[in-house]
Amino acid sequence: MYSELESIVLVENFFGDFVEDGNLDEVEDFVSVDYIGHDFSDSGEIEGTKGVKDTIQAVRNSFDGFEVALGDTHVSDNRVVSMIGIRGDQNESVLGIDPSPDGQTEIFGVAISLIEDGKIREQWLDLTPNLVSFRFCDIHDPCHIYPSLYNSCPYMSPTD
Repeated sequence: MYSELESIVLVENFFGDFVEDGNLDEVEDFVSVDYIGHDFSDSGEIEGTKGVKDTIQAVRNSFDGFEVALGDTHVSDNRVVSMIGIRGDQNESVLGIDPSPDGQTEIFGVAISLIEDGKIREQWLDLTPNLVSFRFCDIHDPCHIYPSLYNSCPYMSPTD
């Protein structure tokens, strides 16, 4: 099993090197071939490394000046919970999120990543566009901000 630090570094590198920098050929370095991504928009599940590459490419294509930031990250056994922010000039809808009227879209949320054999095996994402009040929340407790996501993940429970 990966150490807690290795799990955090894997998730940080996934969002930094892979998602933000767009090094899509490195997908196998981060996610398992049988990856399943649960996105709580209407876009459905993301399956396998090709699904991850296609989704990240679609997100990157819908933004100019794309930027990803991770906030607090918590780890327990093989689960990593990260607060996430995405910002950029959005020019088309993606993952059920429409561009902001002023063009600058900020998306905030939480990602829960299940780590198996040194790769992200499964991931749950709940993203909310232009959530100004997020900046004023206690972001040290992602379960408080996103209880529906936390309760829907079979690997997590409020008592963990």
